[in-house]
Amino acid sequence: GGTRTPAFLHGPGLEPRVEERMFHVTDWYPTLLEALNKQPSGQTIDGVSGWKGLTNTSENWTRNEMVYNIMTDEEHPYSPVSAIRIGDWKYLWRVTGDDGWQKPPEGRNTQGTQG
Repeated sequence: GGTRTPAFLHGPGLEPRVEERMFHVTDWYPTLLEALNKQPSGQTIDGVSGWKGLTNTSENWTRNEMVYNIMTDEEHPYSPVSAIRIGDWKYLWRVTGDDGWQKPPEGRNTQGTQG
């Protein structure tokens, strides 16, 4: 499955649309810096700028991979548990069914019995 998160970005050169391409939270900083025509200062950053792809939909997108959920020994008994997505493919490693995620509100039984 994919990961989707709502976001809103408005500015010159941006057309209203739903963006389907991959964007990680670490990409916001370099993207906003490029929009302001600035360079990051200090240490190397993890994110990549998506500004060219946001302003020109025919531009190649800079991110096509994402690492998910790397849990180490301290955090998970079946460590490490992780996943990586490259393009439309996602590889899950050492998934045991105990992912620690909570059911969404509509999937929870609020009457006190197991659901």
